[in-house]
Amino acid sequence: MKRSVNVAHCSCCSVALITAARCIPNLEDNDDVKAIYVGSVEDWSTRKATKIHARVFEDLIQRMPSLASLVLKEPLMTAVRDAHSPFLKCESIKLLSALYKHDGTNADELLSKKASSSTKECCSKVAETLQYALGDSSLQKPKHRDEVLIATKHFVNYLQAQEEGILTDAEIRAFQETLKTVKRNCKSTGMKQMCKAVYDKISVLARREIAEDPTPKRSKDSKAPKSSKKQKKSKK
Repeated sequence: MKRSVNVAHCSCCSVALITAARCIPNLEDNDDVKAIYVGSVEDWSTRKATKIHARVFEDLIQRMPSLASLVLKEPLMTAVRDAHSPFLKCESIKLLSALYKHDGTNADELLSKKASSSTKECCSKVAETLQYALGDSSLQKPKHRDEVLIATKHFVNYLQAQEEGILTDAEIRAFQETLKTVKRNCKSTGMKQMCKAVYDKISVLARREIAEDPTPKRSKDSKAPKSSKKQKKSKK
């Protein structure tokens, strides 16, 4: 893929890689396959002379969603922050949101148990990444901000479809504050309406309860025992 001459050639290499990967036992636990895709995302997002195209990752998401969920989330979140151009940042955001896109069907049925669990566990990091993108100064043009808001909407739809709360109350409030700021800075009526729609959806999300620390805490009123080493006062 790193030597492909055009998009069509790169796509053929991508499909060949997926076909070969299907033959690997315990594929989801294979570190070599993961390394190939992690390295490909890094090459695609950071090298200006890269021969890799986004089609490689789109193919994986469409053909092997469980593997895509396990190997692409982390490198794509890095690419949202570190890609060398606003265009590639937006492409990274679109690919990341595709892993969470919920179209009204039970998307979890398409994922393995491991992939489904990983997708939920990464939600806090994805929320932070989308908040970063909403405030990124390089993504303030309307076409870029639209992409980020659309990706955010897909992510929130995924959260809404879950039976239990995924984000904590603090995380949800931070998300809402970011959307408020974006709405204030928007000049487009359409963008303001989209911000409000996403904000309203976030407002009704179930909250994840934070487990309390089972370690018993010592009361402030309790006094530390006196040291037995303390010398007694000598009698006069």
